[in-house]
Amino acid sequence: MILLSACLWACTGFTALYLAMSRHQPDALGRRLPERSNTRLRGLGGAGLAIAWLACVEAQGWARGSVAIFGVLALAATLVMLLGTWHARQLASIGVLTLIGAAACATAAWSG
Repeated sequence: MILLSACLWACTGFTALYLAMSRHQPDALGRRLPERSNTRLRGLGGAGLAIAWLACVEAQGWARGSVAIFGVLALAATLVMLLGTWHARQLASIGVLTLIGAAACATAAWSG
């Protein structure tokens, strides 16, 4: 359950980083965001990836978790790239859903 949470956090982070790039914004959002919003999205993207790494470390320990994050990041980056290519308009909504799912999985995994 924690690795699923890590994958969802990574998807959330990569979605935020994808939406922070001004060249993807017209396709995904229909407009360009101000630079302040781009900076916030970059921060949220980095935070999502950091939380994903912490979840992998929590699930498998420092040695294996630090290696497992590469697989999680590869999977999440591929999913976001494919969704950005074929379903760019829905990517922001999917990002919100992955955030909710990640929080729910983390809560379920750590509460017992």
